[in-house]
Amino acid sequence: MAIVNAPTEARQLKDNLREQHLELIRRRDELLADGATMPEEITSEDEAREVADFRKMLYRHFETDCEAARKSAKAPYLDASRTVDNYFSEELQKPTRTLWEKLTAVAKVWLDKEEARKRAILAEERRKREEEERKAREAARKAEEKARSERALAQAAELREEAERAEKARIEAEAAEAVKPADLTRTKGEFGGSMRSAEVWLNKPFDKADLTLKDLERLLPHIHQTALEVAVRSFIKAGGRELDGVEIYESRKVM
Repeated sequence: MAIVNAPTEARQLKDNLREQHLELIRRRDELLADGATMPEEITSEDEAREVADFRKMLYRHFETDCEAARKSAKAPYLDASRTVDNYFSEELQKPTRTLWEKLTAVAKVWLDKEEARKRAILAEERRKREEEERKAREAARKAEEKARSERALAQAAELREEAERAEKARIEAEAAEAVKPADLTRTKGEFGGSMRSAEVWLNKPFDKADLTLKDLERLLPHIHQTALEVAVRSFIKAGGRELDGVEIYESRKVM
């Protein structure tokens, strides 16, 4: 692989640009020399017209020509940059990205089945605990009905304790059944790779007209500051002049 000396190439590029745009350099120097004769403070209408004409010459003429020359000089490098991007994206990354997506789809099918299988096991465990609890409580109830002596009452108490243990086991089984998908499907490879199924919440496409004022108030804490600033600028551009929490003021700039 060829090693590019970036600083050297950058210097060479700047030298080439100077050679190719000697006319623009000459015009720049002339404008700077003429600019030195411009008044530092306008005291008459004639001076104002002179400054206005010179500003036009700087921006409309020289600036426009510089921009055109810059875009022309930059075009081959932009084309080369796009070629490099396309090579890596399409030739190298696209096939492996497609393979990654295929394996992700395959993994999702397996992870979904694995989660369903383990949840079925947990559900069966819970059903068994519920049945054990029911039987224990039924036995305790019958024992209490037959209790006529201290010994029978003690036996009933033991059965109640057993019923309480069964209830605790059922509650634990229910808690286990509520485990997150990631905890049921987490898989690690021998070389550090891992995958898991995860819960994600998505939204279907919507129109801003669907949102009520109450909805917008609930969303406000989640709107990024940059988005709020864009909305405020759009509000002002549309003619808005008063907005709670925002100071809108008039200013002047030279056009």
